[in-house]
Amino acid sequence: RGWQHSVRVKSRRRKTMVATAQIFLFSGIGVVVFALETFENAFVEPLMLCMVAGFVLSNYTPKRKQFLDMLHRMGPFIFVSFFTLTGAALELDALGRTLTLSVILFACRAVSIFIGSYVGGRLAGE
Repeated sequence: RGWQHSVRVKSRRRKTMVATAQIFLFSGIGVVVFALETFENAFVEPLMLCMVAGFVLSNYTPKRKQFLDMLHRMGPFIFVSFFTLTGAALELDALGRTLTLSVILFACRAVSIFIGSYVGGRLAGE
């Protein structure tokens, strides 16, 4: 009888986690679709929207640990759809128009990271 109760509890927990994951997934998709339809002419990037939603869910949800465990399990499925939609929304022609500025910003950022890491290491005595 003891092992049967344990199996039932684990099965119930698994069903609860799957249902919770589905709710979060469909809610997230609903929010993205709503935002894209509502703010069609406004400047709203799906990537920024998903970053803010992830920040709010992981920092202000009462069941943070369960959400993060679920996210690690459901991550691969979510990431495929997320990066597909984000990649489809990228405007590569805008990069072509601003290629020179993009290269300059990339180089400045790389040099800044190197200098910051070097100075931080020296100050730390390493």
